[in-house]
Amino acid sequence: MDRSDFQKIEHIKVWCGKIIICTQNINNSCDTFKDNFIYQDAISMALLQISKLSHELSEDFKKSTEHIISWSWEEVYDLRNLFNHGNLELALDKIWQIAVDDIPLFYNFCIETSLKSHH
Repeated sequence: MDRSDFQKIEHIKVWCGKIIICTQNINNSCDTFKDNFIYQDAISMALLQISKLSHELSEDFKKSTEHIISWSWEEVYDLRNLFNHGNLELALDKIWQIAVDDIPLFYNFCIETSLKSHH
């Protein structure tokens, strides 16, 4: 992994960690998330950053890891589209589902990838 990809994975890992902390702070409660714009904004901002950073990864890196991640890289980049959705309630449900189901797996991928790059 080149230096640029490594730095992006490290930043993605930080944003994933922030999402995990947010969900833990509200005891993984979707209702609390839906009732609290601060958590909505925090998790949404983190997802947007993850989307942006994933788009900037090299094609070589994406190809070499596409069989490892739980999403396709295109799906990660498409996270940005959640915020263009006309139905806020539906968007919040999807954002929450991604935050609690997908982000922890993606966080683990980032940790493993970082560890492998040091060897």
